[in-house]
Amino acid sequence: MKHFGVSYGQVYSWVKKFRESGEEGLTDRRGQRKPESTLDENERLKLENKESKARIDYLETKIALLKKLQDVERRSAGNDTDSTNILPFTNSPKK
Repeated sequence: MKHFGVSYGQVYSWVKKFRESGEEGLTDRRGQRKPESTLDENERLKLENKESKARIDYLETKIALLKKLQDVERRSAGNDTDSTNILPFTNSPKK
């Protein structure tokens, strides 16, 4: 405990995990998903729903950013008297 600078409670927790599950019990699994083969139908549907919502949020943000970029390009093109220096944004989605 003193050698590694950790609390008594932390050492106790590690020993308990080691006794229950061996070396595998000490593995850090934070941020890792359960294997899909171990999920029941309800858990699998919740995971699929969460992934779909994240994808929708990503796409909505991307669309909003592209619309804002097009708006900025239109405004800057309208204010510039010498339009020969203006290059269109090549990655804009076509309408």
